[in-house]
Order: sequence, then C-alpha cells, then structure tokens
Amino acid sequence: MQAHSIHRLQKLPEEESWSFFVKHAYDACNSEKWPRLEPIGRKIVNKCDRLPLALKTIGCLLRSEHDLRKWELISKDGIWSLLHSKLEVLPALFLSYHYLSSHLKRCFAYCSIFPKNIEYEKEQLILLWIAEGLILEQPKNGMRESPFFSLDGGNSLDASCRTRHVSYIKTDYVFPSKLKILRDTLQLRTLLAVDSKSPFHYDLSDEVLDHLVPSLRCLRVPSLSKYISITKLPKAVGGSQFLCYLNLSFTNIMTLPDSLTSLCDLQLLLLVMCKYLKELTCDRWRLINLRHLDTRGTPLRSALRGIGKLKDLQTLTDFILAKEGGSRIKELGGLCDLKGLLSLGGLENVLKVGDAKASNLECKRYLSKITLQWSSHTRPVQHNEIYVVEMLRPPAYLKELTSDLLNIEDCKHCTSLPTLGQLTSLQKLLIKGLDVVVIVGPKLNGKHSEVFQSLEYLEFDDMKRLQKWVSFEGLREGEAFPRLQKLITKCPVLRRGLPGSLPLLTELAIEGCPLLEAALPRLPLLCELHLKCSDRVSEPVAGFLSMNSIQLQLVSISENSSLPVRCFPPSMTTLIVKNVRQLDLRWTCATNTFKYVP
Repeated sequence: MQAHSIHRLQKLPEEESWSFFVKHAYDACNSEKWPRLEPIGRKIVNKCDRLPLALKTIGCLLRSEHDLRKWELISKDGIWSLLHSKLEVLPALFLSYHYLSSHLKRCFAYCSIFPKNIEYEKEQLILLWIAEGLILEQPKNGMRESPFFSLDGGNSLDASCRTRHVSYIKTDYVFPSKLKILRDTLQLRTLLAVDSKSPFHYDLSDEVLDHLVPSLRCLRVPSLSKYISITKLPKAVGGSQFLCYLNLSFTNIMTLPDSLTSLCDLQLLLLVMCKYLKELTCDRWRLINLRHLDTRGTPLRSALRGIGKLKDLQTLTDFILAKEGGSRIKELGGLCDLKGLLSLGGLENVLKVGDAKASNLECKRYLSKITLQWSSHTRPVQHNEIYVVEMLRPPAYLKELTSDLLNIEDCKHCTSLPTLGQLTSLQKLLIKGLDVVVIVGPKLNGKHSEVFQSLEYLEFDDMKRLQKWVSFEGLREGEAFPRLQKLITKCPVLRRGLPGSLPLLTELAIEGCPLLEAALPRLPLLCELHLKCSDRVSEPVAGFLSMNSIQLQLVSISENSSLPVRCFPPSMTTLIVKNVRQLDLRWTCATNTFKYVP
C-alpha cells in the first residue's frame, strides 16, 4: 500500500503558537502575575519552535507554577540547546520530565519494568504504583532509585542480588529454570508476569509457586493472573510480611490460606473471575490496610466478615449477604471512601430495615454504579423489601443503577417504587417483576420539577399488575425524560401511560400491553418502532414523527395494527417493515413519495 500524497505538517503561526501556549499555561491563580510572566512565556514559545506538542507539554508544566524565577529558570535551561542536536526527543519533553517532582519521576522510571511494545491498562498501572508506595497521600520514607531488568524470551540475564523489580512475558508454560536466577535476588520487590498477545491462559510450575515465591521475603508485588494451574496458595505466603499487592485474577484458585490474614500491609487483593472461589476466609478483616478488593465475576457466597473495620477501603466491587453468618449490610456505613462499582447481592437476607438505612449509601458520593440483586425464587416471602429499597438511597451523582430483580414474586407489600427521579446522573433504569405495583406515580420523581435529567434507557418489564404510569403528569413538556433514547414496556394490564413528548427517543417498544389505550408520544427522532400485542395504541393527530424524519423501521407490529400515512412526514424516503405478516397502511395523504421496503 502506498500513499497517494504526503501531507507535511507545518509549524503554527507565531500568534497561534502563543494562543495555544496560553491555553495550557494560563491559570486564574496567577492572573495577577501574568503581565510579568508573559514576556518570559513568549521566549519559551520561541524556543519551542512553534511545535504544538512542545507548546502543550511546557504549557501544562508551567500551569501550576506561579514563581517568576521558576519560569526564568526553565527559559534559560541548557536543555534547549539540544534542539539543534541529532536527538529525536524534543527538549520540551526532556524539560517536562526534568522538572517533575521526585515521586512522579519514580513512577515513570517504574514503567521501564515493562517489556518493549507491551500494552498495559492505566488502572492496573496505577494500582501497581500504589502497591509499590510510589503514590501516597502521606508519603513515608523515601525510596531509593531501584534497578530493573526483564526476563525476555530465552535470553540469559544475570540478576544482581540488588535487583528489586523483575518482569517477564508469559508463555504457555513457565519452567522453574527460567526463574531460578531469582533465588539470589534477596531484595526483590516486584515479580510481574506480563500478558503476551495470546488470548489463552497459562500454566505455572508448582515449584515456582511453592518454593520460589515464598523464598522472596521482600516481595511486595507478585502478579500471577491468568495462570490456570493455580488452585491454591502455599501457607508460606503468609511469611511475606511486605506483600502489598496480590493479583490472582483469572486463575482456578479455590481457597485462600488462613495465613493470608497475617499480611497487615496488603493493600490490593485482585480476585477477578476466579470461578472456583466461593468463600473468603473468616477474620479477613485483620487486613487493616486493605484498600482495593476486586472480586468481579467471582461467585462468592458471602462478604468478608468484619469488613466494616476496613476504614481505608476504596474498592469493593461485590458485597454478598448470606442467610446466616457473614457480614451485615450495616457494615457498609463506615466505608465512606468507596468508589466505582458496588454490587449488593443477597438483599433478600436483609431482615432489619434499620440495617439498610445504616449502610449509608446516600453519602457514598464517589460511587458511579450500584447493582441491587435479590435472588432465590423459593425463599420465604419478606414483607419489608420495599422499605429496604427505600432505605438503600443511592448517592445523587450515581451514573447507573441496575436493579435486575427488584421484584421477588409474592412480595405482597411492595406497592410503590422508591424516589429515583432526582438521580441527576442516572443513565439506565430497569424495573422488573414488581408483581403487586399498581401505579407508578409522582413519588418516583421526587420533589423537584426536573426529573431523570440524564436517563437514556428505561424499561418496565413483567409488571403483572401495573395499570397506570402517570409519574410524568403535571410536568411541563421537557421536564421529564428530556434525554430518553430507548423506552420499553411489557405490562399486560397497563391501561394508562406514555409521556406526551420524548424529544430524543430513537427506539420505542411497547410489547404485551393489550389494554393500553394511549396515543404515541411526539417522537421527532424515532428510528425504530416495536408494537406487539398492543393493538389499542394509536398515533397522535399531529403525527409522531418530525418533518425531518427520513427513515423508520416497523418491527414486530401486530397483525391487526394500522398506521395511516398521515403519521409520516413528506420528507420520509424509506419505510422498513420487519416481522410483520399483515399491516394496513391507510394511504390518506398523496404527498408521500417514500420507498416501501417490506
């Protein structure tokens, strides 16, 4: 393949260079000093040779620097003389590293542990930095510059006894001979197995796990993910008193040794997709410094007992409530720094409403997604579930609330939905299987007029007794669901519902609502319409499509349905009909000239 033409990027014009630099360097905090900083800044712009990358790099470096002398020091730095040398690295990039704080320099130096051309996830790298003590809110004793080396392919490298960090690329099988040179690295802190591009998992020799790893007494960061041969850890791992990071994700680990509880410095425990791990040993709460516990996709039966004592915990992906024993939901109350994802399972085992309130979910403002799960269709009926839901009030800035089984059959007292409309960042809401809810009323919205401001997906599914959806009544047009893009309802006895206008809706599915007598909302952006077993739904007089609509898909329309052409604007060019045996299109408007695609 050969390019037809070569586009040579030119340098920025002088004034555009200055504007681009100011965009990245100007800070309102140094606005008073800016008149004195500007002449120095223009000198720096000239030295950047009007190159965008150099301008942006130096600008970002100076943005938080308000000291006039620091600006002068950078403008006169001798590194600028490298601009005319044969080096390929821009002097601005040298400077951006040179003037970093010492702990940030160590973070960059740590990246040399990774083999060349290996991709690594940013989040995983940050966790490694935390485990190595490179980024701390309250740094302890400084760390000396550490030597690094890699075990690359079949190369024979001599590991110095002072080596602290080792990485190697995973292969199908890791032989003890490959790692035997590590036996003399008494100060080794990091043993990092880096994924190759192979999608398969790997095998690790038992000798490596049982003898080599426990012998490395200074080990802080062992990453053993994707080794399917790992089914258990040796008890001797408890002797690794400096261990801060342990990654056993995607392994066949079945149990964790009790000796793990003695690792008081452990901060990160990653157990993602460990499909055979069912329990976490009791008394695990003695890991008082644990900050990140990631168990996504691991079928745990209960949460850590005493987890409420882990006050520094920031990541807790799964909290499973067991019927007997295990942690109680109120233990979440003191975990104020939780962030990201939190999945609450086994909520049918919450017997006291006060415990749900004590979980204090509403104050956990760093959480972005919460999943609520009820399980077991055969359990005894609990009459307090709706009150439990009321007490599990999520934080206001939540981005996604998933409630897969906010239902439980025969929940006789669950007659209304909790207030959800004020979740300003909520984007997806699924309400399913609430068998005795009859009306979805204004309580769902809350006290304010603007509700569900970010909601893009709303689904009512298997609501067997829901007759009225009127939560939007009384609101002005545009106040409810202003960003909703997809709406699905599957409610067999629903008689009254559908908002009057959904300005951004692109897909509407009304299935299994034979009693619903309602006009379709005004849907100016509709692209796909599903009407199945909902014969009484009709179009509004004004038509539900805008004058700008050009294509519409009718999918699974009931045989007895009919849609007059006056629904369609003159601009429409294509009508696609799928899964429809017979559809009566009443051609009452001769101005339509679109193409019908059956």
